[in-house]
Amino acid sequence: PVVLNAIAVAHMKLNRQREDGRFESNRRRFLEQERSTRDEIIEKERQRGEFIRKNTILTLEDPRYNDVMASIKELNDRRALVESQIVASEQLIQTLRGKIEGNLIYSEEDELRADADPSVSGQIQRVEFLRAELEAARRKFTDEQVPQVRNLRNELESAEEVLGNRRRAVIIRNLNAQLRDAITTRQQAVAVQDQIDADLLAKSSQQQELSMSFAEFQSLQREIETLQQQLAGDLQLIRELDILRAREDASSAQIAVLAREPESRSFP
Repeated sequence: PVVLNAIAVAHMKLNRQREDGRFESNRRRFLEQERSTRDEIIEKERQRGEFIRKNTILTLEDPRYNDVMASIKELNDRRALVESQIVASEQLIQTLRGKIEGNLIYSEEDELRADADPSVSGQIQRVEFLRAELEAARRKFTDEQVPQVRNLRNELESAEEVLGNRRRAVIIRNLNAQLRDAITTRQQAVAVQDQIDADLLAKSSQQQELSMSFAEFQSLQREIETLQQQLAGDLQLIRELDILRAREDASSAQIAVLAREPESRSFP
């Protein structure tokens, strides 16, 4: 009985040591993994805090990005408007130069503007007066060669020639003034366009920097969330391991009954 009892106790002790060693090894490995995950979370949160202090980004809904995008849209709208003004100015310049150089005919508006000039309007009145005088003379004298009719006709032709020359001179003067204004307008529009392009470049650079910052911030957020999920998994594994060990202990529990000598011996 003494030998049997010793063997049984030794066997039970050995089994218990093996089971304890296996569970403790697994538990240490899970605990090290859990500590490593916690350290990673602390480091990522430190990086996130430093990033927030550096870039003043508190949430993914930072209003600066929307403000920059709104500014870029406004600048593009303004640029399109200025571009249309430049095109219109260039077309007007070409038209004015064509009229000044005699390649295009004057418009009715050009002539009406010239007729409003005092030097031209006065000559128009002179021509109209002479026409009325000539008509009256023709009604009075049937012969076109009488001195009164001939003189009035010559005077009218001379006045009409003067009117034509004055009208052309005033038209050219007006066209040159319009050309100077059109060139100035185009230069101003080009200067505005250059400034808009510079502003667009600055805003686009700012938008790219913000996009990169938001992407980095989102990456840090995702890494922290992933690590937190991993930490929760590590803790769950440790809890499940402890539960499994407790169940294993309960199932392997044995009631040791020590061997006893029989009450009556079967041999002397």
